[in-house]
Amino acid sequence: MSYRNSSGCWFKAGGNPPAPCPLEAEAADICGANREKLQDEFSERARRLEAAAAKDPMVRYVDPFIAFCDDTLCRPNDGNRLFYSDDDHLNGGGTHRLIETFPEEFRWVFAR
Repeated sequence: MSYRNSSGCWFKAGGNPPAPCPLEAEAADICGANREKLQDEFSERARRLEAAAAKDPMVRYVDPFIAFCDDTLCRPNDGNRLFYSDDDHLNGGGTHRLIETFPEEFRWVFAR
């Protein structure tokens, strides 16, 4: 199943993009979303997740905005791989991006 967002960017479940898939850097900018707007939209959920993680030493919270956004834009790909299987679920490329961004956190998880 594939998805096309309002900017005309394609995403496909499983991380295998259908043609035409804009993986070029320029397309990532076109398909990106405003970081500030997204952070405002998700701030309450993030606050609750961080608070819950802080209560349990076996849980860690990572900020996905660090992995997928620069100062102004959150991108659905890095020019080489897609990060999402739909509007808000990571595919394999997105999971790898999180692991690459937070290697110590994932080492801790996998060491358990």
